[in-house]
Amino acid sequence: MAQAGITVGGNRAFGWLADKETKDEPAAALLVAGADQILAGVGLHTICRQWNDLGIASAMGKKWQKPVLRNIYLSPRIVGYRVYGPTSVPLEKRYVVDADGQPVKGQQQPILDLDVWEAVVAKLRDPSRVSKHVHIGGRKYLLSGIICCGFRGRHLMGGYDRRWGKHHYACKAVTAGGCGKVGVTGRHVDDLVSELVLAYLAGRDVEAEVGRWPRAGELAKAEAKIAKLMGAYDRDELPGPYVFPRVREQEQSILHLRAEQAEWLRAHTGPKVTNLAEGWPSLELEQRWEIISTVIEAVVLKAADGPTNRFDPERVEVVWRP
Repeated sequence: MAQAGITVGGNRAFGWLADKETKDEPAAALLVAGADQILAGVGLHTICRQWNDLGIASAMGKKWQKPVLRNIYLSPRIVGYRVYGPTSVPLEKRYVVDADGQPVKGQQQPILDLDVWEAVVAKLRDPSRVSKHVHIGGRKYLLSGIICCGFRGRHLMGGYDRRWGKHHYACKAVTAGGCGKVGVTGRHVDDLVSELVLAYLAGRDVEAEVGRWPRAGELAKAEAKIAKLMGAYDRDELPGPYVFPRVREQEQSILHLRAEQAEWLRAHTGPKVTNLAEGWPSLELEQRWEIISTVIEAVVLKAADGPTNRFDPERVEVVWRP
């Protein structure tokens, strides 16, 4: 049934009607819009919050949670592939292939185009989205992972002062490997860096379209070679001692090519923003962070000369990307 692409039992997936094959147009449109947001740098937790605020329920009638939405976008079902495979395999690779090594089309209507889906998968698998600078509930401060201590060179930690209702960036204590001396009120440095970035990008469009990876043909050939070798083995045309070493060689090649493809997609997808100055206030924090990180290598904060409550822009040095 899997090889034939036949739909089996189980719960209806979000994006399709009760027959599990026909697209639910409003839900499918929502998933397409969500994919655009992901490629623009918006976090899954933010999309979940937006959908929950709008009263949009999951296929099970529940509020959206990040793992559920993540699995929807990682599942090959969304591009029309027949999902099948062990849980030990990454979700995006759990699909049936035919004798030629090509993905088997399921009976469900696809929601995303293949190139968009591959870019979304690369974005969701990007290690920076789950780095130590990203809070479990999503990125909380604009310059997290960008602003550094001018004394120790370490990333400053963001924190929130409930008493005064504002955030700050500060170097860790000496006992934690920091200097314990460098810190600043977050709003001041956030505003300064935002102004500098907007001035730098004035009159430009920040736009990265999803393109075609230039080595896609090599990947397809490697996969076809494996299918050809295994087909010959199944027909008893070639012996196992000849086939399997060559299959392993192609598998290693595919492994490296897919890693390169993921890196290329991450580098060639990003914020889609025109009229940047006008749209800046309405962007999600993740989107603003993505734009800043594309043009700035680091924001270096120097120690203050002495105790002061006044923000000094001279303490801030921006290292621009070449």
